[in-house]
Amino acid sequence: MIDGGVQVHMPWKDEGPPKESNYDITYKQMISSEKTLRRKDCLEVIQDEVQKPHEQGFIKGVPPEQINHKTPEWYLPQLAVFTPDRTTKVRLVFDASAQGYDGKSLNDHLEKGANYINSFPNVIIAWGFDKEVYTGDIHKMFSQVKIHPDDQVLKRLLPR
Repeated sequence: MIDGGVQVHMPWKDEGPPKESNYDITYKQMISSEKTLRRKDCLEVIQDEVQKPHEQGFIKGVPPEQINHKTPEWYLPQLAVFTPDRTTKVRLVFDASAQGYDGKSLNDHLEKGANYINSFPNVIIAWGFDKEVYTGDIHKMFSQVKIHPDDQVLKRLLPR
């Protein structure tokens, strides 16, 4: 346990993490995305949403002296999903499947884990056998998992 959370290394495949920076690609995607969001008049809503995890302490800034785009680093492009009919109107998604210069994404460098998501019919059937049912919001749980400092350079967000 580290500061009330769990700290983990990224589960790299045998070839290891990306060997170069994808900063330029992610920066161009961000500029393009901003133009679209301005046209849709929702850039301010997105900027407010981006600030929330920072204010909650789930993400932290990187000092300028620790930024070097000539060394291996990985920036996750951010996308916004709009769902006006739901209570959460905007949801940020960080795209680990976006490709770098070598045609590989961050996901391509990571081991794939088992799928532990139960099918909905199986969950309903199981409720018939149990006397108690528990539910929870996993959103904040995932935010409590801290990335080991050695791997943090490979999971960066590009601020504006």
